[in-house]
Amino acid sequence: MRSIVKRIRQAFQRHVLLLPGLVLLVVFFSIPVAIAVSYSFRRRDPLGGMTDDLTLESYVRFFDNLVYVHITLETLWLALLTASITLMLSFPLALALVRMPASWRLPTMFLVVLSFWTSVVVRAFGWMVLLGDSGLVNRALSQIGIGPLPLMYNQTGVIVGLVHVMVPIMVFPIYASLASIDPHLEEAAEGLGATRTQRFIRINIPLAMPGILSGVLLVFLITAGFYVTPALLGGGRVLVISSVIIQQVGSLNYPFASVLSLILVIVALASSLVLARLIGRDKVEGGLFGGY
Repeated sequence: MRSIVKRIRQAFQRHVLLLPGLVLLVVFFSIPVAIAVSYSFRRRDPLGGMTDDLTLESYVRFFDNLVYVHITLETLWLALLTASITLMLSFPLALALVRMPASWRLPTMFLVVLSFWTSVVVRAFGWMVLLGDSGLVNRALSQIGIGPLPLMYNQTGVIVGLVHVMVPIMVFPIYASLASIDPHLEEAAEGLGATRTQRFIRINIPLAMPGILSGVLLVFLITAGFYVTPALLGGGRVLVISSVIIQQVGSLNYPFASVLSLILVIVALASSLVLARLIGRDKVEGGLFGGY
């Protein structure tokens, strides 16, 4: 009996630190998702709100109307494109952070984090000033005979604004993976005759892959559910799922808004499962590119 009590006490002590996170997860994720699932099967009341009738009407409306399917695919494509561009900009920055002298590393990290201290709305308005038809960018392009170019109220402006927001989110997971790489691996590869390009492709990229995948997933999921930047820089011409959800909530169509929200949740869960599978396989096989 004492041994059983001791084991229970030890198990409790090991997992007690998980309790605050689990409570937050249940309160702010599981319960809202459960409510959204419940709302999605309700019928919309023409006078506003919902009835108690259970129906698949909102699901049928989503899959029967190609407009909503198209908006969903456009949102996912926009998120994937943003994640790809952000990765191309963030990986060199993370690699530079790892390799620069320690005295320069902290100030550079401070500059990367500095953008977090500015509101997303303020940053979006800043890009509106820069990318507008009479903005600074088009003025500069006009001076060299190019432009004005349509840089705002389209996907170009939205992607520029999203990438600006997402770069710090992508940099730090990649930096953490790169910083954990044993520098002796590159020295050994160099001693065996590997060029800098070969060391980069066969050492840095495979060992940084968990950070790369985590960063891409974070940026993809956050971008897929983003509202402010597409609304301001898209000017209502770039429709994403979050914009449609806001419209449906504004018209008191909570069942259909719940269905759209659940689509985002399903995308998030599916992407997380794919990431976990890739990282798990990477650990087993020694790298997505076949190790060294």
